[in-house]
Amino acid sequence: MAAAVIRLTGAAALGLLASCTACDGESPPAKPADAAAGGGGATGGTGGWQWDSAAGGSTGGSGGATPAGGTGGATADGGWPVDPSVWKTPAWNPAVCNYLQAKDPKKALPAMTWTDCANGVAGCQMLDTSLVPGEKTAAHSKLGALNHAVRQGGKTLFAAGVMLGTYDHAAAVFALDATPLAVWRSADTLIGCSVGDSTFGEDGGVSSRFGYPVVSGERAHRVIYGELPALLGANPSYLDMDKSVTNNPLFTVNHVRFSATMMALYTGLSPHVYVWDYSGKPLQIPRPADVSEQHSPIVIGSEVVFTRYGSPTSTGFAVRRTNGAVDVLHNRPTAWAAKLRKDDANYVWQELTDTGILELWTSPLTKPVTAFLPKLVRVVESPSGNFVRAAFGEGWWVYYKDIDTLRAVRISDGHWVDMPPPKDKGWTEPFAVVEGEVWANLQHVPGTSSAVSSIVRVPIASLGAPKP
Repeated sequence: MAAAVIRLTGAAALGLLASCTACDGESPPAKPADAAAGGGGATGGTGGWQWDSAAGGSTGGSGGATPAGGTGGATADGGWPVDPSVWKTPAWNPAVCNYLQAKDPKKALPAMTWTDCANGVAGCQMLDTSLVPGEKTAAHSKLGALNHAVRQGGKTLFAAGVMLGTYDHAAAVFALDATPLAVWRSADTLIGCSVGDSTFGEDGGVSSRFGYPVVSGERAHRVIYGELPALLGANPSYLDMDKSVTNNPLFTVNHVRFSATMMALYTGLSPHVYVWDYSGKPLQIPRPADVSEQHSPIVIGSEVVFTRYGSPTSTGFAVRRTNGAVDVLHNRPTAWAAKLRKDDANYVWQELTDTGILELWTSPLTKPVTAFLPKLVRVVESPSGNFVRAAFGEGWWVYYKDIDTLRAVRISDGHWVDMPPPKDKGWTEPFAVVEGEVWANLQHVPGTSSAVSSIVRVPIASLGAPKP
């Protein structure tokens, strides 16, 4: 993909990620009636790392094993050692921070391998995170919650946060066999230098986001992006999002999506979507008076599809065209549409009706983007009576039914299969379907859904014939 460079500020820019229980920005407030109090982002679910907005440290997680290797001094909380021969300061490091980039990714992290799930599902594999120190608090986090998987360049890749200590977090990109290909680390988040998630581009490449303080009461965010060789090289491309762009010193960058021609950024605390064509400054998509939130962008070529929340006649989905015009794609005044996802051929989303029924809908994906042609797939069995945590890919929509059950629904006919978690584990959230496998986060049992202990891959074909 083409790699443009913008440096909107000098070396000192970016702030820590604010307190965030759903930094992916995929969830509106818990219920429509709670919108005034709920603000942006989700009020429940697994979300991301929870950053303390004053100190910049993490407020969740737990400890783990002593690392079985490495040299050099240990981190402040006794986590994975920082070996100077393995790590270097990246070219984009802000002056106020001490971000590290792995010179040798294979030596930069504790070893992780795939092991059998021991749950009776053939081919089910779980990531062994036993050597990851984890956060030294009761929640027992080993990995971040905002994990991703993709088929890119004929290879399956995944990205995950790795908890090397309570105040020592890393974002990493892995090959399918769990070999790390790139690792970025912040071993000093107490001063407000935080690591966000790494994501994959629609046309190739990777982005990763970082936050740091500028002055008291002001922070900014740096997004690095590009193909991995360039991203790890001497002069990587990056974008600075700060007050000069947003006119808000307290905003957060909650997630990034990008193609070869367009990047979209979802920001809080007042939820907005920004678009950037790799020239000049990012532009905010205007919010009409009856729209209180715009979030969860999806980049399709040079167009950006996003979610709106506001009055009954404005809540739904819209598209920002390349000329800046905004068109409505879908609105249903008698239901609340949210959780939009796509694969290469279709969109899916959830609708919560005025009568409290949760429905799964789909529409064909077109390029350029056209108005939706909604088709009801099925009514969703949701014990909570609210939106559910879900992922979509390859024609399968997978959602969290309960701690012991992920349900995969085939959108072509609404038929479904259920999958159990690995032995002694519980589900938290599915995040991808790649090459016929469901990818999902796991928690310890007993434990909490806000703490991720591992990742699992479940072959859908091993789950039996789908049921109507």
